[in-house]
Amino acid sequence: MGASKMKQPFLAKKMKSAVERAVMLDARHVDARDLLLDFYSMAPGFMGGSPDKAREQAQAIARIDAARGHLAVARLAILAKDTVVVEREMNAAIAVTPDSVRAYSALVSWYIRAKKWPQAFATMDRYIKQRPEDAYGSYHVGRIAAASGQQLARGEQAMRVFLAHPPKDAASPVMSRAHLRLAQVLKHQGKRAEARSALERALTLDPRNDDAKKALHQ
Repeated sequence: MGASKMKQPFLAKKMKSAVERAVMLDARHVDARDLLLDFYSMAPGFMGGSPDKAREQAQAIARIDAARGHLAVARLAILAKDTVVVEREMNAAIAVTPDSVRAYSALVSWYIRAKKWPQAFATMDRYIKQRPEDAYGSYHVGRIAAASGQQLARGEQAMRVFLAHPPKDAASPVMSRAHLRLAQVLKHQGKRAEARSALERALTLDPRNDDAKKALHQ
């Protein structure tokens, strides 16, 4: 059950204090600085939000971890709707860590929100070329196909490859999302019975997958 509107500001300030404390104890705590950046960039001023403080956190993150620093700046650029900086910073993060899916995934997510489907596929193709053995490349191809309704045969095959040979760190919620994405691709193709089976499997793996619940009853 979510917090009431009256309690939300109190909880936000309490969270901010806890995260600031974590940074005081460990100045190199990037995850805590990431949370602070999000708080400062999105909270209203009367709750302690501050664009300047958000930029300070991005700069501090960059001094600790260059790739995550670029992603932090990109997040601020997304809020500012500065598409040039978003693409520049996310591609800079990819350049720093070309073997890590994290930056590619962030850029793909942004392209998906912007409905820039060719760019989304092209970004993941770059990763697959770099790391053809990583099943997460297949997962993200399926994710783009599910969102766009494009390259459906490829998307179905890619997601089935991921599900057949998942990474060792793919826990049940991840596998549930994969079945959901597969169901979305199948629905685009008119394969409703197969899509329903995929959704049922998604909920077996993670009963809290609300997106799968909603899709099952549509």
